[in-house]
Amino acid sequence: MAEFDPMRINIYQIEELADMVEQGTCQLGDLYMCGLSFQRRTELANLLKERETLRNEDDERWIYARQQNTVPAYRSYLSKYDRQPPQYRGKHVAEARYAIEDLEADNVRLKEELFQTMRERPGLFNAGTMRELMGIRTTFGDNPDNAERGAFYDDIVSRFVASGQSISHKELIDQGIIPSCIKNDALIAEDIKVDQTRIEHLGDFPDDKRTDVYFWGVPRSGKSAVLSGILSYMNKKGIAEYVPHWNSEDQDMVRRYYYKLIDSTSEGRFLESTGADTVSFLKLDLEVKKRENKLTFVELGGEAFRAASDSGFKGKKAWGKLGAGTCLESNNRKLLFFIIDYSMTIGENNMSSESNQREILEAALDILSSDGDGKNGEKGCTFSKIDTVAIILNKSDIMNESDEEKKSEIAIKYVGDKFAAFMSKLEGKCRYFGVNKPVGYRPYIMPFSIGRKLIGNLYEYDPRDSKKVVEFISDVTSGEDTGFLGRLLGNG
Repeated sequence: MAEFDPMRINIYQIEELADMVEQGTCQLGDLYMCGLSFQRRTELANLLKERETLRNEDDERWIYARQQNTVPAYRSYLSKYDRQPPQYRGKHVAEARYAIEDLEADNVRLKEELFQTMRERPGLFNAGTMRELMGIRTTFGDNPDNAERGAFYDDIVSRFVASGQSISHKELIDQGIIPSCIKNDALIAEDIKVDQTRIEHLGDFPDDKRTDVYFWGVPRSGKSAVLSGILSYMNKKGIAEYVPHWNSEDQDMVRRYYYKLIDSTSEGRFLESTGADTVSFLKLDLEVKKRENKLTFVELGGEAFRAASDSGFKGKKAWGKLGAGTCLESNNRKLLFFIIDYSMTIGENNMSSESNQREILEAALDILSSDGDGKNGEKGCTFSKIDTVAIILNKSDIMNESDEEKKSEIAIKYVGDKFAAFMSKLEGKCRYFGVNKPVGYRPYIMPFSIGRKLIGNLYEYDPRDSKKVVEFISDVTSGEDTGFLGRLLGNG
């Protein structure tokens, strides 16, 4: 700008005078001494104040953009300050553009990392996480699911959300992460809600010469998923008849639960976890290969399983007022499945751990073998009424192994290595009480998967393992031959 000419004091544009003052060409007092009119003094003062306010706001917005360090934050800055004179032009426009270029390159890599993690570890991305990633929930720290994802959540998910990015339903399909048949609403839906029934809701426990089939496991071990797979397979094949069980009010409180379990596989969505003292039992007449088995399936809430273990009490006292104790008093013969969660190998069950599983399972053995009468509680204890014990290693799809023999080998080795003390103790109990005698008192070990786990709370049902468990149940429980010869001979 040219030097200040006092003779043009009232000819200069107010913007020109403001530029001179800001650039140090002259002082404000000099302009007044040279005869700047009162009106122009006011206009100049207002313009200088306005410019100072804009510069301060510019600095504040830039500091905020830098703190966020996201493409949206820098774009927001540019949308306000990327202007041409005579409009105010931000001081950090060039820096904002360079920052966007760098971040966009980083964001491409970050999104690729996110998609690859989804392919490899879909169990980390439940419905709550998907809402965050799809921009449906904006309060990142308030998501109650955060605590369940553990340290890994502070890695790829938090970095992606902090980058200001989001993913779309279409991207997930295009990347092959979900099938095109899965709708957006299903992807972000929570687990299927089920009625949480207690023993007092259900009526007297069935004691009509049935075999009781129990599913035991720590919280989130997947008991309901195993049961869903089994019951769905029976239902779809038409090999099981649901038998109503009426309580004192002539209500069947389990029918709805039964169909919710079956619906789970149709929807490909998991059921919510059972409550602390939830008990569900349902009667089924199973017929496989012309052999009928009258069964009562019993699922006990994982929290009840843990509570009995944590009580430190022996035998019946450990059950306290828990509904499990009432069920186990039945004199029916029993098949007992211990559910072990294989996903703990990669940290996907933060409700428990391998160490916690071992502790609770071993405590359960002590309780089940001493909840009867007599000096040691062995007379009429649960274990004395068990015919067969099996281990289901759940969520075995994590093995990424398609060969069935190799899956079984992995399962046997894993249980033998990680649960050696429990298995040794279990085999000792089996030998003492005559359980699993046909296989040398050794517990059966069965890998199980309800199907391929997807992101969200979803899965693709695969009935193959469910079929094996159903056939196993038919083989090892008391049954009646329904074929011509069986009816002729009256076999039981």
